Amino acid sequence: MDLQARKIKLAQYILSQTKESVIEKFSAIMESESNTEIIAYTVSGKPLTEKEYYNKILKAEKSIEEGSFTHHDDLKKYISNW
Repeated sequence: MDLQARKIKLAQYILSQTKESVIEKFSAIMESESNTEIIAYTVSGKPLTEKEYYNKILKAEKSIEEGSFTHHDDLKKYISNW
């Protein structure tokens, strides 16, 4: 059975289901698959999933809100002494 036929058979199976638990299992699989796709990389080359990337953004925003960052002018002064 080729891939297209298997996909059709799977779709028909899902559509015929009346048990919510079966649908929840398929939903969980879909969610886990989307969470494992690599969408970005860190500067050191570590791959990031969508969830990891989103969490890094939240962490960065929190740091900025707390004032934990280096101002552009301060960085320019710092690197001028290298």
